Amino acid sequence: MGALLPLTGALGLYGTSMANAVGLLEEQVNASGGIRGTNLTVYVEDSQTDPNAARAAATDLIQNKGVQAIVGDAYAGGTLAAFPVAQAAGVVMMSPSATSATLSTVDSGDLLWRTTASDRLQGKAAASLAWTNLSYQRIGVLARNDSYGRNIASSFDENFTALGGTVPIVILYLDSATDHTAELTSLFSTNPQAVFLAAYPYDGQIILQNWWANHAAWPTHWIFTDGMDDQTTMDSLRSNGVETGNFTGLALSRSPTPTGVDAYERYRSAYAARFGQEPTLLSENAYDAAFILALAMEAADSTDPTQFRSALRYVANPPGHTILPGQWAEALAALDAGENIDYWGAANRADFDRYGDVGTAYGVWLVDGAGVIRTVAVLDEPIFWTPAPEDPLPPHVAISSPTEGALLSGVSTIRGTANASLGIAAIQVHVDGGEWQNATGSVTWTFDLNTTALSDGPHRIAARTFDGTHYSSEATIDVTVDNSPPSVVIRSPLAGAYVAASLAIANWSATDPVSGVERIEVQLDTSSPLVLPGTATNQSFANLAGGAHSLTVRAIDRAGNVGERSVAFIADASGPTTAFSIDGTQGDAFWFTSDVRITLAFVDSGSGVETTFIRVDQNPWQAYTTPLVLSADGVYNVSFYARDRVGNLGGSTWVRIPIDRTPPDLTVDPLPALVTHSGVTVTWAGSDGTSGIRGYEISVDGGPFGSVGTASAKQLILADGDHIIRIRASDNAGHNVTASIAVRVDTNVFSFSGPYGGAPTIALPVVIAAIALVLFWRRSRLRRGGAAKPGP
Repeated sequence: MGALLPLTGALGLYGTSMANAVGLLEEQVNASGGIRGTNLTVYVEDSQTDPNAARAAATDLIQNKGVQAIVGDAYAGGTLAAFPVAQAAGVVMMSPSATSATLSTVDSGDLLWRTTASDRLQGKAAASLAWTNLSYQRIGVLARNDSYGRNIASSFDENFTALGGTVPIVILYLDSATDHTAELTSLFSTNPQAVFLAAYPYDGQIILQNWWANHAAWPTHWIFTDGMDDQTTMDSLRSNGVETGNFTGLALSRSPTPTGVDAYERYRSAYAARFGQEPTLLSENAYDAAFILALAMEAADSTDPTQFRSALRYVANPPGHTILPGQWAEALAALDAGENIDYWGAANRADFDRYGDVGTAYGVWLVDGAGVIRTVAVLDEPIFWTPAPEDPLPPHVAISSPTEGALLSGVSTIRGTANASLGIAAIQVHVDGGEWQNATGSVTWTFDLNTTALSDGPHRIAARTFDGTHYSSEATIDVTVDNSPPSVVIRSPLAGAYVAASLAIANWSATDPVSGVERIEVQLDTSSPLVLPGTATNQSFANLAGGAHSLTVRAIDRAGNVGERSVAFIADASGPTTAFSIDGTQGDAFWFTSDVRITLAFVDSGSGVETTFIRVDQNPWQAYTTPLVLSADGVYNVSFYARDRVGNLGGSTWVRIPIDRTPPDLTVDPLPALVTHSGVTVTWAGSDGTSGIRGYEISVDGGPFGSVGTASAKQLILADGDHIIRIRASDNAGHNVTASIAVRVDTNVFSFSGPYGGAPTIALPVVIAAIALVLFWRRSRLRRGGAAKPGP
């Protein structure tokens, strides 16, 4: 809905308050359910109190905002400038305050409406006031020579005459004139009992001052239109000496009935609460226009102007359940219950005639002795206003299911609602402009559509109702038929393939060229299916039991068609097992004394061995392709494992390979070539950089070797003579090495190589000779001296 209002320019004060009023209605509607469940959106454009701007703004609202109804403009110039744009587009316009009588006849297609009374109605109300209330029988008419004055004057003349009164003269004057004595002279020459003046303050003051200058000759009473309802004007006249006590006039008012008072108060209090200020005059008319347009859309169940414009009198005119401002929820409930409704507006009863005009109440005011304008009575609109009969609601049909853009397959039931004030004679459905076929039901109806007779792809379903005289406009929805299941391809696992039981990943593709894949169901064996989005292409399964399994992938498209594929596969839960052989010469203590060849063999009962890995010590793993040969001395930790074709790893195995191909080193410390003592200490030094020295043995003169442990010295007790001493060193791998030394032992004291170097041998004869010499000497002495005598 659009609002075309003067937010700026001469009428900006009124237009801003009117825009607020329309916004208030928008909020109330949306807070109570919207129009048929959809929020109302109002686009406001500024007509700038300028006809050209009004035309441009209406074009923008219709062409760019896409509105189907416009509240506006606030004055006749803007309304009449914008209406051709709306009329060409079939858009309904409803002015809140343009009173020009031209609006009543410019349109015959129920596209131009208003919620304020035509100027002509004021002339009719004034005639009623003059004849019925004031009992005048002869009245002269003086009016501005413009649309306002001419229409009011001609209406007064027609209606006062129809009531039995006499209008001896009607004078139209130029509002730019500065003296109207001539017109007054002509008027009073007809001897009226009173004068009916259609004027505005500027020209009205000049006329009344001219009259007062000759009032002794022209005694009379005056009846004014609403244009003279201005206290400032009355004060100015009194200050210039004009007696205003005989002045009576009309002004727009509201029904004095309790309902009329309540209707305005509901609007006023809601506006004040929402905007923090009192509403400006005529803003209530804009509120009523927006409310009636929204009600008509709701009642017609359509925002199409060709439909809802026929419902405008239906929702606004009596009879019906009375709906007051702010009662949107009550209006919806009444319509849903099949009740007729009658909107009573904040400004007036809002009852339209056949031209799209409404009536209004008029307040009767007079100027009291103090010169103050006071309302003394209200002429309620039923006195002089008869609305047109309600229009019947046009036949209407709606499709409630399926919704726009829905996907259909198989036999689909089309459901909808219909109404027609004259009764429903038939409801019909067709597809793609084909033959119409009757649906079942009336107010609610169904039609079973066999979509298998249609090609996959887009189709248009249309429905219409017939009230015996007229067909409704068609309700249409565009749908897509899809009776083909999605295509599913399982890319992995392949049929009969092995997968890792620890983590198996299923991959697939699913396509549906018509409606698209909505969801995927993946089922492993007989477990409950996993439901995935339609875009899913893989799913993993952890910790499967080893052995045979089945995988089913179902693709369900948006129309409910199901495509399915299954595959059988085998879960491999164990890695390869390892066998190995070690070839080499075994020494002692598990040491190898030759090159070592390690040959690996792996067995996998499932998917089979893919790759074998081996490494020595902490070196990087390498793929095993040929036996590993170790040649250098050292201790090796050889590790190996295998991976099967689905990624299972066999346990890592390691073996310790000690290799020592080198005998130990042995050095025997030399001895003197001759020793003169029997205790001989032999010392040596041995080493082995790989397996280490296990021990030493010693052999003397070819005798058996005897172990000395890891000692590096041995004392031997040797007999005199030449000896060969052999030392044998053995490593832990079983290698040994022998070294020998020769030594002579001579412990004979008489030997020239003995301990004393032959001295005893030389000394002994000398000693013997000495002893013999001594003995010889003594004997000789005894012979010479005799025997010795005993002592004294």
